[in-house]
Amino acid sequence: MVQQSISGVDAMGYYLTAQVCGNGHHTTSSVEHSPNLMANFCDKCGSETMTKCPSCSTKIRGKYYVDDFAIIGQNYTAPSFCHACGKAFPWTTTKIEAAKEMVEEIDELSPDEREKLKGAIDDIVIEGARTELGANRFKKLLTKMGSASASAMRDIVVDVISETAKKIIFP
Repeated sequence: MVQQSISGVDAMGYYLTAQVCGNGHHTTSSVEHSPNLMANFCDKCGSETMTKCPSCSTKIRGKYYVDDFAIIGQNYTAPSFCHACGKAFPWTTTKIEAAKEMVEEIDELSPDEREKLKGAIDDIVIEGARTELGANRFKKLLTKMGSASASAMRDIVVDVISETAKKIIFP
């Protein structure tokens, strides 16, 4: 159980279990309440789905639930990292790798700028001491790319970067 303040009321609640595919699409964010939405494979990409962290077998956190409270408008985004072991989920790792691979194809950047951008990607995924530095560096280098490259890079990283980085890069 976790205590959270909802609309000024302290309430005890818990996280439901989510089912997510290897690419980060969720079939349900509440396995316990909607088992009928579960699927062995993702209907968006065909990837196998999971309800547990591949590294430690802890259930993937879904929506936060409080008995006798209706939380309206609660959107769900699959977490980037496991709350129990700290390892990146497969969809996070894949997006980071894809972003770094794409960096090598951006002709507008020098080799040194490409290396800085790869480092910035690592910094913006994790909420930490280097997040602001990485976000500012990423944003600066994004402006040097052509619009097609910048748009593609945004689409790859937007789901896995920290909230602080999102606010700096995409205000």
